[in-house]
Amino acid sequence: MIKNIGILGGTFNPPTIAHIWIAQQVLEDEKLDEIWFMPNYTSKNYSKKMSVSSEHRFNMCQCIEKNFYQIYASNIEIVNKFEYTYQLVDHLTSCVYLRDNTYNLIIGGDWNISKFKKWKEITNKINVIKFHRPRINNNYKHQNIRFDLSSTMIRKRISEGKIITGLVIPSVEQYIKETKLYKSWLLSS
Repeated sequence: MIKNIGILGGTFNPPTIAHIWIAQQVLEDEKLDEIWFMPNYTSKNYSKKMSVSSEHRFNMCQCIEKNFYQIYASNIEIVNKFEYTYQLVDHLTSCVYLRDNTYNLIIGGDWNISKFKKWKEITNKINVIKFHRPRINNNYKHQNIRFDLSSTMIRKRISEGKIITGLVIPSVEQYIKETKLYKSWLLSS
């Protein structure tokens, strides 16, 4: 069955309710079949923030998958050690069991697709959906997505001993507590 799939990539360090809200809005507005939360393998843009392993970040995305219909965790970037978006797009559009689907790359308004390596190749193969990010002056279709919440804020709250209840889903909060993630984040950043 051919599906219309949204790819929401990022560090997910940790995934927040803002990520879920974005996914739900894009699912509804764009009439997608599903959204894949896809933690990146590594990124030069986020190297300081990557103190948590890709395994932990993927596991937290799986917590979301267990609680939300049409949202799935994907480890394609991690398993294949992709460093650039075009590598992912090439894989999705050439892999026998994936290539018949339609893909939509979901990016924040603070990202400029023309800055991506091989961006023309990306936009020729898949659709790009941009959403509003707080404190960014942009004019995109998904202006109704307004969450001034970031993974950085979550990590800071944890390192300061503050609660994160309601900012992440309960299973992600439990995972963070059980694995003692982010306790020393401020000391290492």
